[in-house]
Amino acid sequence: MDKNGIVDEIKGCLKKNLANPKEEVDRVEYTRENYLALFGDAEKAETVLGTVLISKNQFQKLADKERTGYLGAMAQTLNNPDIVIQDGPATWYFVKSFKKSTTEGFKTFIDVVVQKGNRKYSISLHQKDLNNILNKIKEPGDITYTAGRTKASGGFPQPESIIGHP
Repeated sequence: MDKNGIVDEIKGCLKKNLANPKEEVDRVEYTRENYLALFGDAEKAETVLGTVLISKNQFQKLADKERTGYLGAMAQTLNNPDIVIQDGPATWYFVKSFKKSTTEGFKTFIDVVVQKGNRKYSISLHQKDLNNILNKIKEPGDITYTAGRTKASGGFPQPESIIGHP
């Protein structure tokens, strides 16, 4: 199978898995105290790619962009992503899907993380269409993390390694 075929197969597996999430977004009231409880005074998250600092304007940006209900999703997406996609040498997309609590279906969040110097920073959180997210995958190696595995663990990615993703 050629590279495009492998990428399409991987996207298909990811789409199936992300469209069937097991958890809902944690409901976290938008307050500075709750934000600090999630990310600490240092405003950071321990992620599958190591420590990610939260940009200093992220708390206010959630309010400015009318995303105050996303505080729980932000922490869950950074701390326990379903997948991480790398875009170039210094940008990653942390992706997590959640069940809708009141209706059938799901919603998918993407947290954009960039590297500046030797530090990684979370700069933006969005709710995105699943196809929009998956279209960011151009090469099998763009997938940095999925199903508890990182590229560094070897033999990654292969479509069969994604099929069993919970």
